[in-house]
Amino acid sequence: MNRVTPRRTRTAWWRLGIAVAVVGAVAVPGAVLASHSFTDVPDAHTFHADVAWLAETGVTKGCNPPANTEFCPGDYVTRGQMAAFLHRLAINQVVDAADSDLLDGKDGPGVAYEKNDSGTTVPSTVSVLQSAEITAPQDGYVIAEAYSQISSSHTTGTLDDARLSLAAQTNDWDADGIQRNVGFPAALPTDFYSTIWSEQKVYPVEAGSHVFYVLGVLNSGSLEYSSTTLTLLWVPAAYGNVNTDPSSGAG
Repeated sequence: MNRVTPRRTRTAWWRLGIAVAVVGAVAVPGAVLASHSFTDVPDAHTFHADVAWLAETGVTKGCNPPANTEFCPGDYVTRGQMAAFLHRLAINQVVDAADSDLLDGKDGPGVAYEKNDSGTTVPSTVSVLQSAEITAPQDGYVIAEAYSQISSSHTTGTLDDARLSLAAQTNDWDADGIQRNVGFPAALPTDFYSTIWSEQKVYPVEAGSHVFYVLGVLNSGSLEYSSTTLTLLWVPAAYGNVNTDPSSGAG
């Protein structure tokens, strides 16, 4: 009598499919493993590298507890087993978010930060007090936040006044619309005074490198700026309304 081999149904490949799908969804670190973890997945097996990676990362533990010496590559996968695979994938932090393309090819947020601790006199002409550069991997937004400590050895009768701005340009002071005078009234008693200047703005940007600036100019008296920081955070998309000045696109 001829022996008939039962035809394997599509669902019989689910367990192998899960292995391939999980591996395909992440960037597999390191080289292909040289040895196998399960007796039923030898080196010559089509999915040896995939199954070995699942075992190495802790996504699978095997199918014959407590020994767990087999993977059972031809068995069905239950909804419970699938949940266990995905749970281990998450809690073991197998995916490297910095290199992953899981979010429809979107890159995650990135930050740039510059700080100058030294005290310097605010110049009498419009000048760059601080700058920072960030590279956007794709079109999106840059959240820029600037901070500086403004101080003066004030003399009664002298108005100490400066104007500072957070800007995406150095040659067009008024383009960004964020300017604020900071300083100390002439009527204050002679003494040392200090205050904080800070601004924040969201800029729509195209993919590529962008430089942002803290601009400043002294109007009268004498002022120093110190501990000046400029923080830039790039994000790929808006998830709500974003009000930006149309004239302030980053250069």
